[in-house]
Amino acid sequence: MEHLNTDESISCLNLTDSDSLIMKGKKGNFDTNYNVQTACSEDQIITFCEVVLNGNDKTQLIPALKGIARNTGKIIDSALADADYGTYDSLEYMQQNQIEGYVPYRDMNTTYEDQPFHAAQFIYDKTQDLYSCPAGKKLKFYRTSEDKKRQQHYKHYRTNACKQCPFKSQCCKKGTARRVIMRETRQDLRDQMKQRLNSSEGQKIYRKRFHPIESLFGHLKYNLNYSHFLLRGLEKVKAEFTLMCLSYNLRKLITNFCCFLAIHYSIRLSTAQRVKKIGFPRFVNELLLNTLKFLLATLHLTSSLMYFKQLYSRPPC
Repeated sequence: MEHLNTDESISCLNLTDSDSLIMKGKKGNFDTNYNVQTACSEDQIITFCEVVLNGNDKTQLIPALKGIARNTGKIIDSALADADYGTYDSLEYMQQNQIEGYVPYRDMNTTYEDQPFHAAQFIYDKTQDLYSCPAGKKLKFYRTSEDKKRQQHYKHYRTNACKQCPFKSQCCKKGTARRVIMRETRQDLRDQMKQRLNSSEGQKIYRKRFHPIESLFGHLKYNLNYSHFLLRGLEKVKAEFTLMCLSYNLRKLITNFCCFLAIHYSIRLSTAQRVKKIGFPRFVNELLLNTLKFLLATLHLTSSLMYFKQLYSRPPC
């Protein structure tokens, strides 16, 4: 109650975890949640993880790209993400840093066939910097505007032919003299992205996004049972999620290492004497058994750390 009385900006307070916010879940339900962000390589090694309080992902692509570069020490050549990340700022950042992005944006391929005078039906001519309306009239640039809240700049296009146009009642809003089309100054980035993703090569590359990242979340939630956080508070949740991602990476690296050793020794044994082949299955079994023991020990250590963190984070009785 003291916190509510001193901070007038807070209308309600979660007494269980004051840092968590009410967010919309995947199934449409609202609950107190955290928004987790991850990025991984094509071989499903997690290269970035973070926990944020924003309910949507619109501003999360740039921090993720910076985090990947910082964690790996490598230059990012290409990035794949879903439509939630396809903002003007994200596209502009990728262009400035020579990152080939495959990031769609909301309603990218929506045709609006049932709305013949929708803004998407107005065709833009880049060479002349004007729009052509469905009736064939030309809309020319006449001024600019700024949306300070969204930090976006727009160019406005209009024509004087609306007054005599027979489709004015269908095209123009009630009470307006003419139709005005607003174009964000960075709309060219979206047009380029749409062209890239709709190409056969772009569709082939973008399909690679689904398996690595989606199966990663599925493995964490359903196979490893990381469906919720045990700790409370943003900093502690960040530490817990980092441990989850570390344990996942350990499992992945150990599995890859086992496969490499098995293939390596099978090739060597196949070219050696026949007698040495007898020991190969035993070697593989021992290797897998030791790996499993190490993996269980790692998970046990992670669970123990989480338990002790939760234990000592509780307020004294």
